[in-house]
Amino acid sequence: MMFFGNLRHGGEGLAIEGRGYEILAEKSEELEVLGPEKDADRARKIAERVMQIYNIPHQVKINILESIPMHVGLSSTTQLTLAVATAITKLFGIKASSVELAEKMGRGKNSGVGTYAFMKGGFIVDGGIKEGRFPPLISRHDFPEEWHFIIVTPEIERGLDEKTEEELFKQITASTDIARRICHSLVMKMLPSIVERDIKGFGQVLTEVQR
Repeated sequence: MMFFGNLRHGGEGLAIEGRGYEILAEKSEELEVLGPEKDADRARKIAERVMQIYNIPHQVKINILESIPMHVGLSSTTQLTLAVATAITKLFGIKASSVELAEKMGRGKNSGVGTYAFMKGGFIVDGGIKEGRFPPLISRHDFPEEWHFIIVTPEIERGLDEKTEEELFKQITASTDIARRICHSLVMKMLPSIVERDIKGFGQVLTEVQR
């Protein structure tokens, strides 16, 4: 999952293949989480929260087979949260949509892109934050399979943690001019370039949005 833009009124992003969480969940005598230490610690906290919300017994074994780096713009927290929550609820026969799980687990406060990317893949546009409701899905398009991204993760200090990032979002005041420019670029340039498979045009508008 990669974010291309995010303001309080909306965001857009892309779900990428080849990088994600692969989780195996099975019933067990007690809660057990296997995998890389940082991922396992986070997954255990997520699992305990899911079990508390849905009154599920602590009798699950979770094995994290594949993972993605944290705090590098790949929506790792949302993806791990939904992967664990989905695995546990399905294991115990509980019907819950990804949006329901995201809301109950406290995701989607700043963007719904990560949740919809988990659900549907592709290029996602959401309708932004509004008190009392989850960001709505505005647009979802398949991304050209022949287009490839190179993901480079420098060996430097990672991005902000969840709590710090949330506090920062609260302080941000969106510029009307910037919002208008991004919306125009998204609707009139970025989405058409994806539909028309115009990689040059997509690259140009992506640069505009990221400035």
